[in-house]
Amino acid sequence: MFRDNVDGQVLHFDLFGLNGSNFVMRDRQTHSEWQQATGEAIAGPLKGKRLEVVPFVITTWDEWRAKYPKTLAMIPDPAFKDQYGRFGGGGAFPGGRGAAPPGVFDRPPTRVVTGEWSGAAHPEQWGLKDDPRLPLRERVMGISVDGSQKAYPLALLKGVAALNDHVGETPVVLLHSAATDTTMVFSRRFGSQTLRFKASKSGAAGVAVDSETGCRWDLFGECIEGKLKGQKLQAIVPEPSFWFAWAGFYPKTEVYSAPEAAGR
Repeated sequence: MFRDNVDGQVLHFDLFGLNGSNFVMRDRQTHSEWQQATGEAIAGPLKGKRLEVVPFVITTWDEWRAKYPKTLAMIPDPAFKDQYGRFGGGGAFPGGRGAAPPGVFDRPPTRVVTGEWSGAAHPEQWGLKDDPRLPLRERVMGISVDGSQKAYPLALLKGVAALNDHVGETPVVLLHSAATDTTMVFSRRFGSQTLRFKASKSGAAGVAVDSETGCRWDLFGECIEGKLKGQKLQAIVPEPSFWFAWAGFYPKTEVYSAPEAAGR
């Protein structure tokens, strides 16, 4: 999710094509082309500019509404129902759970964008990158911080409520709720301290407790019990992705492969 404002100019975007099996947007105002995976303009007058990421969460409606009961909700516009349905090859809106509708990844793209960008797709290959560290379609949570990237296979996060790690020089914690399959990422730096987290005991408040202060934290990085109550951790926006897409645009990425039990 990105802000639509670049250097004070509000842009409106349309789907333009595919590059590296990742979609490219084209703005109506300057006709620049933007890579969704990176938010960077890869062609046109704004080439080299980057869209600002807006923090977002992929979670269930119940989880979100419990945290933000006064939230607004955007619903599908009936005027574009045929375009929503096209994703799944039918007329119904695809569901929010489970695997992608059959055939979604079997059909060739309508347009493949090629050019100077390092991830430029080859039509015969769909731009897939053969990085053997993970299966091509492994689902990962990608994190990019201060020029460093790391991919976390979702399968490794399923059984870990609080995972302490580093991305480059940045200490991070991944908080995961098995009940809603929601993963959030935060910096472990808090003031002059670097906190270390472990999962809360069953039935206790919050999803994690830090070892330095004994405070309890909820899934959204807010302290809900202890001397830091009301304080929030600095959020880091993760990018859910397929491995081939993440590795294609971030070929120097690290891969998290050795689960570290929180609190060890």
